[in-house]
Amino acid sequence: MSEEVKLGAHLFGYDTLLKTGSSFVALRGEDAPELTTGMKVTLLGDSRGYVPSGFTPGEEVTITEFREAFKQGTSDHVICVTNGANTGWVKPSNIQRNLSRSGPEDPTYREVRRAVHRAFANLRDVVYLHMSDAERERLPQDTFSFVNEIVSYALERLPEFGEQLANTIAEVYEQSPEAQRFIQDPVRTNRVSRGFLFLDQDGHLVSIKNPEIVLSASTPPYRELKGYESYEVLTGPLRGKRFYPDTRPLNKPVYHPGVITGDSAMGSRPSFDAVSAGDRIKDKSGVDPLRDTRSSSDSPRNRGGIFISYSHKDKKWLERVQVHLKPLERLGVTRFDDTLIKPGSKWREEIRVAIKSARVAILLVSADFLASDFIESDELPPLLAAAKADGAVIIPVIVSPCRFAETKSLSQFQALNSPARPLSNLTKTQREAELVKLVNAVEAELSN
Repeated sequence: MSEEVKLGAHLFGYDTLLKTGSSFVALRGEDAPELTTGMKVTLLGDSRGYVPSGFTPGEEVTITEFREAFKQGTSDHVICVTNGANTGWVKPSNIQRNLSRSGPEDPTYREVRRAVHRAFANLRDVVYLHMSDAERERLPQDTFSFVNEIVSYALERLPEFGEQLANTIAEVYEQSPEAQRFIQDPVRTNRVSRGFLFLDQDGHLVSIKNPEIVLSASTPPYRELKGYESYEVLTGPLRGKRFYPDTRPLNKPVYHPGVITGDSAMGSRPSFDAVSAGDRIKDKSGVDPLRDTRSSSDSPRNRGGIFISYSHKDKKWLERVQVHLKPLERLGVTRFDDTLIKPGSKWREEIRVAIKSARVAILLVSADFLASDFIESDELPPLLAAAKADGAVIIPVIVSPCRFAETKSLSQFQALNSPARPLSNLTKTQREAELVKLVNAVEAELSN
C-alpha cells in the first residue's frame, strides 16, 4: 500500500513524496514531471556548476531513493543518484528527465504491461503507438496515472478509438470479475464525483456517475455494479443524453462489433420509435426534441455549426479549443473563428454571416475579451439576439480572472466553468478536462 507524504513546501515545483513501505519511491508535483526510483536522468550542475563529488555535469545517472526535505538535518537535496561508482544527493533542479520513451524500452510501459489485465493490452498498445514522441514523453511515470492518460487519450478521440475502448470495457468486465472489472473514466472523475466507463444495451459507450461497486456473496466473490446516480451516453444517436436507473437501466456490458464505427451519422438523432416515450429527454425549453412541432422560423435547427468569439490576446486558448474541436470537424461540424478569414476578404461581412448561421457560440471570456470594443459592439449583440430569438446556445468559457459575474448580459448564460476557477488557474490536466467537457456540451447541443 502506498501513501503520499507532503513536503510542507514546494521544491522547484514538487510538493509530494510517494511512500511504499518504509521507502520513498517517487517525487511528484502538479506542474512538474514525476521522478521515480530506477529512472535514468541527466545530472545538471547548479548555478555555480556544483555536482556531488565523483560526478560530472551532463552525465546520465540513476535515481535510487528520495528523502524528506529539512528533516533531521537534511536540506533540499532530496534525490539520491548513482553513476555506478558513486552516490550523491541532489536537488530536483539538478535533475533533467531523459527524453527517450518508445514502447517496450519505456520502463513505465513495461510496468503497465505487468500491472494491468491482459484484456486492456490491445487498447494500451493501439493508443500508445498512435501517440507522437512528444505525447509519449508527457505520459506520467506511475502506472495508475499512465493508464488514466491512455484512457483519456482514447476518450478524446472516440472516432479512432471508440470501438477498441468498447471491446476493452466488455472484456475486462468478463475476464477480470475479481479484480479490475471496471475502467475509470478519468475525464469525468473529479473531487466530488467518480466516473466509470460501461456499455449500454445497444453497445454504446456510457460514463456512469458515482457507481456503487460491491462484492458478491459468491465464492470466490466478484465485483458487481449495484447502483449509480446516472449515466451519460458518449457515442451513438443518444450521445450527450443523461439517463437514470429508473428510466433506462444498465445491465451487463456486452460488446456489439461495429456498433460504434458503423454509426456513420455519429450524433444524428434517432427516429421517434427508437426511444420509448419514458426514456426521452426534453431540452432546456421543455420541448421534446423528437416531437418538436415549432415552425422552422423559430427553430434552432435552422442554425448549424460553431462560432468562437475571443480576444486576440487570448489566442493560446483559442488554439487549444481548436484542437479539441477537431474530431467534430472531421464528422462534418463547421467551425468559424477569424483565423479562417483569408487576406483581402470582407472580414466584417464574413463574421456577420457566421454569427447569423451559428447554432453554438463559444465565448472565451477574459478581461481582454470584456474590454474589446469590437466584441462588445459587433459580435455580442447579434449573438445575444440569436440566443433570445432563435434558440442559439451560448457557452462562456472563463479563461482568466475577469468581471464575468458582474457583466449581466453574459452572466445570464451558464458558463462552462466557475468564474472562481478560470482555466488559467488550473493545472494542465484540469484545463484539458474542462475543454473535453466543452466539446461534449457542444456536441450534445448540435445533436438536439
